[in-house]
Amino acid sequence: AGECLDLCRMSRLTGADMKYLEARKLIKTGDILACEGTAFYSFFIKIITKSPITHVGIAVWIRFPGDIEDRLAIIESHAMKGVRIAPLSEVLREDYWKRGGKIYWQKIDDTRIDGHKVAANALKRWNKSYANWYQFLVLGSFTLKTIRYFRGKSMDTDSQSQHCSELVTRALMEAGYRHGLDPSITTPADVSSFACLSDRVELEECDCYNKK
Repeated sequence: AGECLDLCRMSRLTGADMKYLEARKLIKTGDILACEGTAFYSFFIKIITKSPITHVGIAVWIRFPGDIEDRLAIIESHAMKGVRIAPLSEVLREDYWKRGGKIYWQKIDDTRIDGHKVAANALKRWNKSYANWYQFLVLGSFTLKTIRYFRGKSMDTDSQSQHCSELVTRALMEAGYRHGLDPSITTPADVSSFACLSDRVELEECDCYNKK
């Protein structure tokens, strides 16, 4: 275990990447996964946020039906599927590596935050729909945010839906993380910059990415 932790620390200090199978041994429930997507809508997210980070999710170890051991998965709010749990290896392969995208691992670096609580908070929102289009107009528009503020309206245009960074931000806040951002207008780049998280370590493709 000590050697694995040393490898992780070295990767963060040098900016080096880690093969997925190496990092998999270290990723814990509640850690954050920050993504660089290449889809059409990812392009607009990059423009609005001025950051390559277009999506965020939460790592969770879980046993799927038919499996004989726990599997590393991601809890995320997916643009087409809403809040879901999906095997991380499949998301890496199908949504990122095959498309030229990247996923980074950021461990919770604050001992006051329980990763299992973070994951449990996100799972309370399982099957909620993805945020509506107007939420993203508010998120990206200073004018709309100002109008809603002076009218006394919440920045959250639909409490029954969640975009990816809203899901992760609320899960972290309910586990004890404190910051000054409204979750409904928090961006993936904001989440990746939270003080409670370690530096990003890229999960590199390897021959074993089909491993459960």
